[in-house]
Amino acid sequence: MHRYALRGCRVTLDASNTVLDDGVLYICGQRIEAVLSADAPAPPGFETVVPVACGGTVQPGLIELHNHLPYDVLPLWAVPKKYGNRSQWGGSKNPAYKTLVTGPMRVLGEDPQLMPAVVRYVEAQAMVSGTTTTQGVALFSNAGARRMYRGIVRNVEETDAPVLPEAASKIADVEAKDAETFLARHQHAQAAPPPRRGHGPGGRTRRHGSFPGPADRTVPVGDHREPGRHSLHRAEGR
Repeated sequence: MHRYALRGCRVTLDASNTVLDDGVLYICGQRIEAVLSADAPAPPGFETVVPVACGGTVQPGLIELHNHLPYDVLPLWAVPKKYGNRSQWGGSKNPAYKTLVTGPMRVLGEDPQLMPAVVRYVEAQAMVSGTTTTQGVALFSNAGARRMYRGIVRNVEETDAPVLPEAASKIADVEAKDAETFLARHQHAQAAPPPRRGHGPGGRTRRHGSFPGPADRTVPVGDHREPGRHSLHRAEGR
């Protein structure tokens, strides 16, 4: 199995928020084996590996819990006013949304030559911003676009890896009075993604996608120590 090491500034995000100005990231295959100071002995199996000076900063990649990835190719929509929830800004009451968002996305989604370029662009955009795991690949105008997401960013809906169960691309709004009720609805699911966070600041939005849980329970929604993914960024002066 291929072993290599990257040397430079290392942001660990451990309990002490340790930053190694001169550290080494040791990787075997798709797994991060160790993050050590450059003057520390190499871990077993890496004694003959010469670290590559990357001249940048390596930090754990961000896990994106909610996105509509192909729409990232469009300019940001200038929201004209405050909305209470996501059911208020679309439809006939707001024709500008179709003109500026859903209309252009439909044109791009239905073009077999443009859509692959859209996918590569939004994946690269995510990676440059430090996101290494994302979701939200479904597109109404092109259901087949899902198969195009096999690039540099991990897609939790199409993982293409037996050890990583795939998450559902859409989950309904959840109204649950406690964590037990919510978890019971997902006990037979292949993978249970965290509850969808609704769009908008209104009370209806807050009631969906959140629930009180017992004081001694934590519901895992991601782990920055997940093996095999790290984000590399250029850093001025390094």
